[in-house]
Amino acid sequence: MKKQALSLLGLSALAAGIAFASLTQTPLAETKASSPTITPTSSGLSVPQPEEHPLSSMVDGNDSTWAWFHTATSGCYIQFDYGADYRFSALTLLTGYGESFGDTFNGNVKISEDGATFYKIGSFTTAEHAFSVDLSANGYYFRYVRITDISAETWMAVREITGTISGDTSAFASVSVSSNMTLVGDGYGVADVNTATDIVDNDIDTFAWYNRVTSANAYIQLDLGSTKSVSSLQFLQSRKASPSDYAQTAITFAYATAADGPFTTIATSASARQHFLSFDPVEARYIRASLSGTESSVSNDFIIRDFSVNPVWPIRYSSDLKIYDDYRQGYALSNSSYGVDGNEATFVDFDGTNRGASSWFELDSQKAVTFDKINLITGKETGDKVTACTLSYSTDGISYTDIGAETSNDGTFSVTLPNKLTARYLRASALSSGWMSINEFNVTTQELEAFVNYVTALSCADIATVSGATTAKQTLENDYAALSSADIANIPAATLAKYTYMHSYCQYVITNNVSGLGQNLSQEDTDRYLLAGLVCVAAFSGAMAIFFRKKNKKD
Repeated sequence: MKKQALSLLGLSALAAGIAFASLTQTPLAETKASSPTITPTSSGLSVPQPEEHPLSSMVDGNDSTWAWFHTATSGCYIQFDYGADYRFSALTLLTGYGESFGDTFNGNVKISEDGATFYKIGSFTTAEHAFSVDLSANGYYFRYVRITDISAETWMAVREITGTISGDTSAFASVSVSSNMTLVGDGYGVADVNTATDIVDNDIDTFAWYNRVTSANAYIQLDLGSTKSVSSLQFLQSRKASPSDYAQTAITFAYATAADGPFTTIATSASARQHFLSFDPVEARYIRASLSGTESSVSNDFIIRDFSVNPVWPIRYSSDLKIYDDYRQGYALSNSSYGVDGNEATFVDFDGTNRGASSWFELDSQKAVTFDKINLITGKETGDKVTACTLSYSTDGISYTDIGAETSNDGTFSVTLPNKLTARYLRASALSSGWMSINEFNVTTQELEAFVNYVTALSCADIATVSGATTAKQTLENDYAALSSADIANIPAATLAKYTYMHSYCQYVITNNVSGLGQNLSQEDTDRYLLAGLVCVAAFSGAMAIFFRKKNKKD
């Protein structure tokens, strides 16, 4: 059976309330190369100079070469096949040729997992010679990229397509770890995750577990592969099941351009489970964390979950605020990423001790985004709510424009703006006093919010009849058509997965005039639609997740 990454795995993750990528990330990492071979093809277009300007010019990594197409016909397209479904975080398409970018054209960019059903992620015009879409917030899975709806130009040129596969850290892809400390053995039952590479895998839930330090000058060191500009770092230790397993001593962070130094000190931080440092940019290849002396005899072994440079911190905050460094009962240690992970049960936890009157925290979207809806959820798990704040926005993180003061008795703010704004930073200041836990902080558009809400609420019972399927299909299409290209790029992966197959199932019910699930379906369709339907309306158990994994391997 063909692997249905978007239907079975995507909808399974949705029903389980976990990240869409979690069920597929490990198999993908094990079986696929990070630099796949891309096969370009075209249909309905002539290629007048196949030797001088072959299709391979579009995937040769050279933006000074190009493929030339002639005479677009109805239904024509240019397609790129990555050979398997990958999780993408960005996609760039370059059109036109030469210094003047001649022979640009209009078109839509669509993606597909199976090569049959395609979904639009953006469009470009003759006035543009570079199309780029950031998919990092979601990490879409697809195999095929297709340029469609091509304008009736006589000549068309495509220079290059570049897809960034999620997990490729580009500038820091070659980071390696060295240490004069030793890892614990298999006795703890963590041999499968207890490796030094787990410190630099961009996953704060995996870890390396080191033996108790018994000698001076213990250190762990990153090799960035080459000299790079570094201006921040994070060093995360311990885990919920082992809260005391961290280096209970001061740590000195330093940098160098050569492996044997000399090392220049960045800062020395007092004993803590998590260290977050920002500093003036330095040129460095090696970053070292050195323990000050030895740990006391009562100290445990210690766990390192992440050691990274220039990390993405989606929730930034004023210098007088401090992320709480201990565990709330039953919860993971606080982290900036938890404020934007779509899970209201996780949070960024700010220690309320010694807070100043000018405290602030802000959402950094990492790029300018357009929005007219602001959602801020606080204190949901801890009771430490923000009940008053002033919202403001900025494009550069320096100059801010006020949106207005807001209040909330329950710590939840849902603000609809009269007009759309475009900004990278959204700040909450003039905060109510005390401790604060930020469950979610995000911006969106009213159109995208309506689309996500409808898809989330749609159940298989709603489309079990031809009438219901017809209504649902039309609503899905209308809501999707109302989205901008930026909205489409920001559709949560689980929502896109559910939309894809609910729409397909609506069409199946309408075309075949069937009611209910599983009637008159082939075995393959039963696997695809019936199982997808079941997970829409039922909690997806861990046992079923294992079943899907085994089934995919077997098939």
